[in-house]
Amino acid sequence: MIGLVDCNNFYASCERVFNPKLEGQPIGILSNNDGCVIARSNKLKPLVPMGMPAFKILPAIRKQVTLLSSNYELYGDMSKRVFDTVRAHTSDVELYSIDEAFIALDGFSDVTTHCQHIRAVVKRDTGIPVSIGIASTRTLAKVANHIAKKQSSYQGVCYLANDSSLLIEALKQFSLQ
Repeated sequence: MIGLVDCNNFYASCERVFNPKLEGQPIGILSNNDGCVIARSNKLKPLVPMGMPAFKILPAIRKQVTLLSSNYELYGDMSKRVFDTVRAHTSDVELYSIDEAFIALDGFSDVTTHCQHIRAVVKRDTGIPVSIGIASTRTLAKVANHIAKKQSSYQGVCYLANDSSLLIEALKQFSLQ
């Protein structure tokens, strides 16, 4: 089994660790020189599209949101902390991006419970919320992670077993081209 650990709204989550007043607020992270929005909290996503130039954000919306300059040194440090924490709970961690890593889950009798534990420890020790998708391949783990993030009933961890009806329904959502 393979898991995909993905930090939720990573740049915004990093900023919240060091400024808890931002919790629950719509946050946008701006590119170098504050040119455009490169990351958004869930509350900002309906208001501002990704990549929107900062100067085009309507004044009425600007008053409701917090826009922050990017801090790549902070994000890199927090990424290291998150995945060092993950490494303490699984033997094989393969970084995929600054906020994602594939993990090997072979040998665990209950992978869902183990991943719930990883998720809780990462949040406790770093302040960063993560979602984990579990499946037999990296591609399916990515699909499972999407479900884990979007459907609160999974509490941040979704296991797509090869023979599950959930897998079939999840794959129906993707068109083949």
